[in-house]
Amino acid sequence: MQKFQTLDNALIPVVDASIAGEIQPCVDARELHKWLGSKRQFADWIKERIATYKFIENEDYSIVPQISETIRKYGNTIRKGNTKSIEYFLTLDVAKELSMVENNEQGRIARRYFINCEKELRQSTFGLFNQFNKAVLELEKLSDVASNAGRTLCLVGKQYKPKARHKVEELKSQLQPLLI
Repeated sequence: MQKFQTLDNALIPVVDASIAGEIQPCVDARELHKWLGSKRQFADWIKERIATYKFIENEDYSIVPQISETIRKYGNTIRKGNTKSIEYFLTLDVAKELSMVENNEQGRIARRYFINCEKELRQSTFGLFNQFNKAVLELEKLSDVASNAGRTLCLVGKQYKPKARHKVEELKSQLQPLLI
């Protein structure tokens, strides 16, 4: 989980979650609801927001059912049980939109925060593309140099090899009488 600092030093977790089979940066809707300071019950708030703004499941958000074990104490009796809940993971666009419509100071801060998250993502992506393009250009230059070097060596070999062979034969013939 990656956390980014907002303008007022509070934290909104940005997590990698799967939406429609694609892993992408998302926000846990419960965390956003809490951070925005909404006075409404979470389940009512998220269901109303999804319906009002016509968010599409597996495109704008994903739902993950959760079952957690609970332990309750009633006097001297301890009871164990399970609590069912639903976790909602929102795309950054949806989280930004919900922040904008919250219409309070936290909403404005969150909106700026998500805009900065997108900016950082674009900059890191641009940086990777830039590095990739530079590496491709270097590879092309190296290929050209190697190709030109190969052609040069081939030409040099064709021109100088017969001359060098002739020179060796000539020197050999001059040395032979001295060896007898």
